[in-house]
Amino acid sequence: MEINLFLFGLSIGASLIGILCAILLLVFKGENRFNNALLAVGLWGLSYVILTNSFTYTNILIDNPHFFRSNFPFHYLTPAVLFLYVRGMLYGESSFRKWDFLHFIPAVLHSMEMLPFYFKGAEYKRELILFLMESPGLMAAHGQGFLPDFLHPKLKCVVGLVYTFCALYLIFKEKRKLPVLNMPIPYAIYWLLGLMTQLLIFYVVLLSVFIFQPVMPNMREIVDLPVVFLLLSVAISLLFNPSILYNKVFQDPKEDSKTEENIDNAKKFQLNDRELLQGKCKVEDYLTFNEPFLQASFSISQLSEALDLPVHHLSQIINRGFGMSYSDLINQYRVEYMVSHYHQKNWEHLTLEGIAREVGFGSRSAFIQAFKKIKGMTPSAYFNGSRSKILNK
Repeated sequence: MEINLFLFGLSIGASLIGILCAILLLVFKGENRFNNALLAVGLWGLSYVILTNSFTYTNILIDNPHFFRSNFPFHYLTPAVLFLYVRGMLYGESSFRKWDFLHFIPAVLHSMEMLPFYFKGAEYKRELILFLMESPGLMAAHGQGFLPDFLHPKLKCVVGLVYTFCALYLIFKEKRKLPVLNMPIPYAIYWLLGLMTQLLIFYVVLLSVFIFQPVMPNMREIVDLPVVFLLLSVAISLLFNPSILYNKVFQDPKEDSKTEENIDNAKKFQLNDRELLQGKCKVEDYLTFNEPFLQASFSISQLSEALDLPVHHLSQIINRGFGMSYSDLINQYRVEYMVSHYHQKNWEHLTLEGIAREVGFGSRSAFIQAFKKIKGMTPSAYFNGSRSKILNK
């Protein structure tokens, strides 16, 4: 009983912290609101699951039987939302993709099949809870819906593992690109890696409970511990590195102070024409052959490190040598890359917005604005005209 009370207190504390973090993420206003909202939903789902699970350690569930199984749809929703959060953070997304609604279908269908149970009376649920407490091995059995009793728990575990592995694959995929581009590994990679690794541990523990519960019935009492530590680590990360809220995830936390210092240095130093020409050739060669602009997060500091040039030198080379800002230069390379590769086969199934993400644009509005500035017309008008010329040949 002492262990149960300890786990109850730990779970209650962690779930309240998780809910508080979710509220802060939702009310925070910034450019990263979409991804913050996804993370908030994921944290709310995890918090509600362990909060309602903790009620089984006391009489709260018997006194309030309507909480029983109310967390079931979140088992499908949470891993899907956290996967979308990881993808959104890695690729700078600010809205759902065309087919993203498919990720929510399992949670919606499960909610619908659980509706008859949710509308049953408190006495019916209370009797079921008391019966299941006397037979802990049946606690995971659903007994409602269209699938066999023990299939849903296993299916939820498999779905969670698949989403977690997919998210980890995306993280490692982006991580492998950085050394090739001579770019330092940003804090966001470690943040996302830590988040999904802890989620993976939860699903591994959950799977172990299903496998070993017949011989070790008390294992289910530790299943929530990985989620407890995940929620606590998220709270600590948000407290000590709030840059996550601003989507500065691919920047060093000291980036802003460095930028101000570089501006001051630029005012004190001027490159001569020969140095400008050499620097311009160096920038052109690197961008052409390495194509780092395909990374949505590629910053002037990263280009500076790759070329071994001080940022204030590089700013002068771009401003005076190319006659434009750094963002305009990178966007120009992205647009030209898109135009030259537009008809390649692996882009045939993508929309213009999807292709824009492939070449490094983080949002639809930024893509359209940059394209109009460089080509003098919208992307759709430009490529429709291009297609007409090809058909008339």
